[in-house]
Amino acid sequence: MKLSFDVVIKFLPVWLLFCSLATPTHGQTPDAGLFGGADAARIAAEAAEAAVLSPRTWERAWSAYEKARIDFAKGRSSERVQRSLTQAELDFRKAHENADSAALLLRSPIASWRAAEAAEATRLAPAELAEGRRLFTNAAAKLERGNPESARQLGEQANHAFRQAELNALRARYLTTARTLLAEADRAKVEKLAPRTLGRARELLAAADDALVADRRDTRPAEALAKRAETEAQHAIYLGGVIELVADKTLTTEDIILGWEATLTGIADTLAIDADLSAGRDDTRDRIIARAGELLELPAIIDEQNAQILGLEDELRELDAQIATTSADRASLIRQVERQARIREQFRQIRDTFLEDEAIVLRDGDRLIIRLVGLTFASNSVELEPGVELLMNKVKSAIGVFPQSNLTVEGHTDSQGRVGKNQALSEQRAQAVSSYLTEQLRVPEFRIKAIGYGDTRPLTSNRSTEGRARNRRIDLVITPRPESL
Repeated sequence: MKLSFDVVIKFLPVWLLFCSLATPTHGQTPDAGLFGGADAARIAAEAAEAAVLSPRTWERAWSAYEKARIDFAKGRSSERVQRSLTQAELDFRKAHENADSAALLLRSPIASWRAAEAAEATRLAPAELAEGRRLFTNAAAKLERGNPESARQLGEQANHAFRQAELNALRARYLTTARTLLAEADRAKVEKLAPRTLGRARELLAAADDALVADRRDTRPAEALAKRAETEAQHAIYLGGVIELVADKTLTTEDIILGWEATLTGIADTLAIDADLSAGRDDTRDRIIARAGELLELPAIIDEQNAQILGLEDELRELDAQIATTSADRASLIRQVERQARIREQFRQIRDTFLEDEAIVLRDGDRLIIRLVGLTFASNSVELEPGVELLMNKVKSAIGVFPQSNLTVEGHTDSQGRVGKNQALSEQRAQAVSSYLTEQLRVPEFRIKAIGYGDTRPLTSNRSTEGRARNRRIDLVITPRPESL
């Protein structure tokens, strides 16, 4: 993360900024060969943030570089231009060297500076951030002058200022609302009217501040505490207003009690509870709590009853199936048994065709899936590797077991790489296998369809090498036509 451009500008004189934006006059462009060495040194120094980390040397280098550009534009002698460029190149290199040293010696304040900017200190804590920048500039200047001890001390002060800027920015972001509400409560003299509630709000705000001080990276605990502080502060202000009305006799104690009771009565009516407040609120309150508990248990009761209903429905379907089987025509049952036996035999025949390291044969209803584990592709390649003839001939034999069937070649990848690239790669690999079947093995083209699924259908997790290897595969799906079974 680079120090922001606007921050760099703050450390450069105005005239240097103007020079940095200037272009050669008279429509001329500096000669690349003549300016090449100085340009390379300048670009390297810029990348090292030398304008901030070695401002004096950078300024001197840029002055010489700008002088060369002006002289070149005015057509002055190449020797004069070259002298300025040589000096500029030397100073740019020195600035780069100084910047590397400063980045090492001042790494802590640099990191704190970046953290402060990430926390929006430019907007939320500008004074503290400006102080940190001032101290940092002085530290960099001391280091340039060959005084590393003074630079280190100033760097520590800058680091403290940047960290304070970060903390104050975080406070402004997360604690401002609660602080504003507490200030409003103080103006309304809520302390005298609702001290306990206001005290809780202050304690929560202090806890939120402590949480920010303890851990600035994870601000969630501080944010949650600050929200609670806001709620308590608002509650205290509300209570203060009510209590003040009571003190002014605008609102009587009876009015307050009747208001509470009206709320309880409304809740009780909603829950179909007969509210009796003649002896106080406790009985009605307890009955409301009991009814609320019952309502909270209802989802679990409903889920249990739904599960029982589903179980009964399954039993009914099973009984229906048994009745249908009992009343079915015996010949139809025999045909079904024979059909299943034939499919099992064909499955066994295909399964026995392949070795374990060549293919895995799976059955999905009447469909057969031949997972070609022995068929691999080079990384990012869609070309079949040499030596696949034996395996593909076995594939042809397996296809022959179901002469009246449709074939689908499915390409799958792991999740490594971009989604679009994986999708295209899976499609191209599936098409390569399909083309081999039609062109080399003479399988009719109308029977075959090639589909790529990318990484959308993994067999296992892609987190391990073994898992990714399993997910990279070609599946041949054989779907017999119903009339052939």
